[in-house]
Amino acid sequence: MEFLLEVLAETIGEVFLNCGIEFLNCGIEASIDHRLPKWLRVLILAATTLVFAAVFGIPLIVGIGALSHTPWISLLLFALDGGLVFLCACKVRKVLRTRK
Repeated sequence: MEFLLEVLAETIGEVFLNCGIEFLNCGIEASIDHRLPKWLRVLILAATTLVFAAVFGIPLIVGIGALSHTPWISLLLFALDGGLVFLCACKVRKVLRTRK
């Protein structure tokens, strides 16, 4: 049973991570593509920004809320959020470098 839960959690995590990276790539590529109308590029970039703001904001808000009750979980969530922001910034930087 424990093995099944581990495989399930790993699979779901991998799917979300791959989908997130692909969503980020598509959003950046669409915002750079000058064949699309400007209003559509802005809309795609705004949607991408909102999705990733939610992904970064939820662990931050939960970490702040849990700070008084369980400080270790809060620190873990802050570290996770910081790692996500760092990895996302590295990915955006890499994609923008290859597009210039």
